[in-house]
Amino acid sequence: MDYNIIKEILDKYWSGESTLAEEKQLKQFYAAHPQLPAELEQYRSHFDFLVDFKTKNTLDATFDQKWNQRVHQNEQTPSMPQNSIVRRLQPILSIAAIFVLFLGIAWFVQNIEEREAEAPAFVINNQEIKDPQKAYEITKSSLALISKKIKAGNKHIKHLKKFNQTSKMILKSKNNPL
Repeated sequence: MDYNIIKEILDKYWSGESTLAEEKQLKQFYAAHPQLPAELEQYRSHFDFLVDFKTKNTLDATFDQKWNQRVHQNEQTPSMPQNSIVRRLQPILSIAAIFVLFLGIAWFVQNIEEREAEAPAFVINNQEIKDPQKAYEITKSSLALISKKIKAGNKHIKHLKKFNQTSKMILKSKNNPL
């Protein structure tokens, strides 16, 4: 076969434009020619790999038969003996499981209702206060006290601002004597 034709098919192959027949032709070409020029020899390992991979990874003719035997063998072996104790008690165990489930749901609902029935309690200064209005008043007075203390602190900040301005003026006059 002409090497120029093979080069053209290789160019089509590497650009992804070759047909299956041309790819088959390339595989056969590399299998049939043990000695090739260096420019064609560099692709031999790729095509040898493709041929080897296909022959090693194909299923033999008996695969389906073996698979079907395994599937039917698993179907024939019962998962549980017909006359076992578990088989006889299965309906009773199902009813018992449903009963336990309902008991759990009832207990959960009852606990929720009991929690909602209890009045919310507020703890202020280690004292439990159940009246929400009284707790609101105590909280309001505490926040008013905090606000009053902060406002008192702001009065001192005015004196600090005046001190800061004066110290800046003194530093400027020391740095720039007339």
